[in-house]
Amino acid sequence: MELLFNGRRDGSDDFAPRPAQGLEILNRWCDSGGALACGQLMGLYEDGRLLWGWSRKEADFPKDAARGAAARKKYCAAKKDDSRCNK
Repeated sequence: MELLFNGRRDGSDDFAPRPAQGLEILNRWCDSGGALACGQLMGLYEDGRLLWGWSRKEADFPKDAARGAAARKKYCAAKKDDSRCNK
């Protein structure tokens, strides 16, 4: 996932960032019940960053409260014991 959001350039292997494709994958994964994907979407839309060890070079991901709330709802449906769900 980091590769899609950050891309990579190391001289022999150039891969341009593809954040739209990364979002599409996370959304499909979340919609199918993937709590990790829902959590990542929650982090992106609420804080502008990926969570749980996934890094993003750019800190300018546009926040979206409505999408963040939708991702949080799906995340919390799967992870009822997570402290982020007590907000």
